[in-house]
Amino acid sequence: MFGRHLPLSEQALQVIEQIGEDMPGGFFIYKATAAIRAMTTYARRIPIVAMTANAFADDIRKAKEVGMNDHISKPLDFKELAKILQKWIRV
Repeated sequence: MFGRHLPLSEQALQVIEQIGEDMPGGFFIYKATAAIRAMTTYARRIPIVAMTANAFADDIRKAKEVGMNDHISKPLDFKELAKILQKWIRV
């Protein structure tokens, strides 16, 4: 995140690895986001933006339900991406 290094504990790395094994494909990111939002530390306030190949209403709804801040679809519109990032990232 813009020059910041956020160290992960060994336990956190194991949890992320386990989630990845349990949830193939895009489901991993939903599960990971839900886990981050459930945390009691500052990490739960980290902006998370979904990026999917589709902009189906269901994709956007799932992203918001698990706690993602926003959604952008591919192919990327870099002006739109910049607008979304400016909305959520404080520098």
